[in-house]
Amino acid sequence: MPQNDIGNSQENNFIAPIAYTIIDAASVSGFSRSRLYDEIAAGRLRAVKAGKRTLIFADSLRALLEALPSAPIGKGAKSEDLEAGNAK
Repeated sequence: MPQNDIGNSQENNFIAPIAYTIIDAASVSGFSRSRLYDEIAAGRLRAVKAGKRTLIFADSLRALLEALPSAPIGKGAKSEDLEAGNAK
């Protein structure tokens, strides 16, 4: 019996989340829970309330991460230069 393209393989069973709880968003992004709440309060992260639960939209979390500056890592990069934005 031939396999159809929908739902028969392990790979097709993955459904990408459209929203994360605060704890899940912290886990997948590397941000702390406090940082996520700060970003929501500042309007840089889109979230909604579902009862007591706060949900963060996955596309908003991705956009926030993509908007961060690149980290200049390597020889000669001093912490004071990085903080001032003067990486060599």
